Amino acid sequence: MNVTPPTNPATALNPGNKPKTYINATTGDRVEVRGASVGVVHSNGLSERIDGGHYEMRDAMGRTIIRRQAKNSDRPRLLRMIE
Repeated sequence: MNVTPPTNPATALNPGNKPKTYINATTGDRVEVRGASVGVVHSNGLSERIDGGHYEMRDAMGRTIIRRQAKNSDRPRLLRMIE
């Protein structure tokens, strides 16, 4: 489902439990925003997610590559993938 991205993705917030999904037409990345949580699935299967103040990256097989405290720069970086 394609949805028009927010004019300033760095401030995107989706209140409630209904996720909003964005597809980047250039890269094929799928970005899902649910409240303060942001998840991205890249076209190669790699995924990144920020949830509950933690950042996690998984490979295409679902294996955790990185799990750490989220940085202030993580959320805006993931939201820029909407553009």
